Order: sequence, then C-alpha cells, then structure tokens
Amino acid sequence: MKTKEFIKMLQEEDPTGEGYIRVNGGAIISCESKPGYWDGMYSYFDKKNNTWHTTAKGYKIDINTLSWKDIVWEEDGDMKEIRKILKPDFSSYVKGEEDEKNFWNKVDKEAKIAKKSSQKLSKEMLENCLKRFNNGWIFYKKDDKYASGYWKKGCKKNNAMIGEVLEIIKNEELFIKIEKNKNIQYKLNKKQ
Repeated sequence: MKTKEFIKMLQEEDPTGEGYIRVNGGAIISCESKPGYWDGMYSYFDKKNNTWHTTAKGYKIDINTLSWKDIVWEEDGDMKEIRKILKPDFSSYVKGEEDEKNFWNKVDKEAKIAKKSSQKLSKEMLENCLKRFNNGWIFYKKDDKYASGYWKKGCKKNNAMIGEVLEIIKNEELFIKIEKNKNIQYKLNKKQ
C-alpha cells in the first residue's frame, strides 16, 4: 500500500485523527524512508488486482514498532527498569486485577530469559575482548559519546562489535584508558 492510500484510509476511518493505531508487533514509535533494496525486499498487496508483490524497486517507508517484549529485552530483563516503562491498564476489564497480574507474570517470565541471555552474551563479549588484548590488539574509540570503536594490531584494523565496546566501557577496572588527541585508546591492565 502506498503512503497516500494509507493516509486516505486512515482519514476515512478516523476523520478526527484522535484514535490510536494498533498494529501487529507493538506500538508505532517511528517511520523512516529507505531505498527499496535497503534491509531486504519489501512486500505490498494490490487490492485492485488481488495480487501480493515482493520487490526491491523504488523506496519504502518502514513503520517501526515497540512491543512489551522489545522493552524487556532492551532493558536486559531488569524488572526495575521495565516497570518504569511498561504501564498496563486493565481497569476496563471485568477481571482487571487478575489480567494485570497475568500480564506481569508473562513479563517476569520473559525478563528471566532476557536477563540470563544478556549475562551470557556479556560474558562472551568480555572473553572476546580479553583474548584480543592478550593477542596484542589495542582498542580505540573516538570519544566517550560514541558507542563504536575498532581494534588495531600492527597494520590490521577491525571494527569492534557493539557488545565489545560496552564491555570495555563497563569493565574499566580491567583496562587502561589513554586519551590521545580525539581518540581514546584502551590497553589491558596487566595488574589485574
């Protein structure tokens, strides 16, 4: 469906524009225009000819959503942070309190899985960093504002994974931080 068709459909269904849009996958948080080939092909349905198409031609508008599960995983299963963001309201349901309790039980179950997965990934990323440091690699990043960096060993240079960057920043006691011009260099703290 093209943007103009979608807007027309919305205006016909909700002339005041005050209704909330519900989509599969969660709440809409943003949209962005991309070339048709970017991030893979896209699909659309032609109602007039009753045909479904997949293509990479032209451009597409991605509508990005956020679900409660996305929040659980983005917060690494930290229920304290999750509760700050999730605000369920089951007051219009007959069994509202019971439904809310069931909702939080699902969230808690997912949070335990997310936390365990996050801890495992964190441990693996830190082990990767320590191996690189022990093999003579040095880590660089532009400054404290950016969550990106790169590894350098002699003439070789590799981009760092975001998980590696976060582990180096999080475990600063394991590393020596040296500021050089606009770059920050990290070496393994051999005293640890």
